Amino acid sequence: MVFSSGTERATLKVPPHATDCHHHIHDHRFPWAPEATLKAGNATVAGYEKLQQRLGTTRNVIIQPSGYGVDNRLLIESIAKFNGQARGIAVVKTNVTQHELDELDRGGVRGVRFNLAQGGHHDGRNDQAARRTRRADGLAMCRSTRRPT
Repeated sequence: MVFSSGTERATLKVPPHATDCHHHIHDHRFPWAPEATLKAGNATVAGYEKLQQRLGTTRNVIIQPSGYGVDNRLLIESIAKFNGQARGIAVVKTNVTQHELDELDRGGVRGVRFNLAQGGHHDGRNDQAARRTRRADGLAMCRSTRRPT
C-alpha cells in the first residue's frame, strides 16, 4: 500500500520552515508489538520525503505508532535520517527510567505518548509514568485518549 502516490504540488503555499507536526513511519523491517491490533503498510522515510516535497514542508514530528509498542528503534532511526529536521514523540513503559528518557532525548525525542484509553476505557496504568515524564527535563507529555494508531 502506498500512502501518498500523487505527484502534483499542493495548491496552498506553506511558509518557510513549515512543520508537519504529526505523522507516522511504518517499516516492516521492524517487528510489530505482540499486542498490536493496527498493522499498517509500509510508510517509509523515503516515501514521506516525497510527500514533503509535494507539500513544501521542511521539518516534521514523527509520532511512534502504537503498533510498535515501546520499541522506539524505528522512531530513532527515522529521526536521524531527516538530518536535524525531525523530532519525535515516543511511547514508553509505565516504569520508564530517567536513563531511558535521556537516551530518547539524545535520539531527538521531545515528548512521550500514552494511550490512556485502550478499547475505550482509562485504567490508570499510565498515571505513574505520566507524572514521572512530566518532570523529565526536555520531554513533554502527550496524552492520547482516542483509539491507538
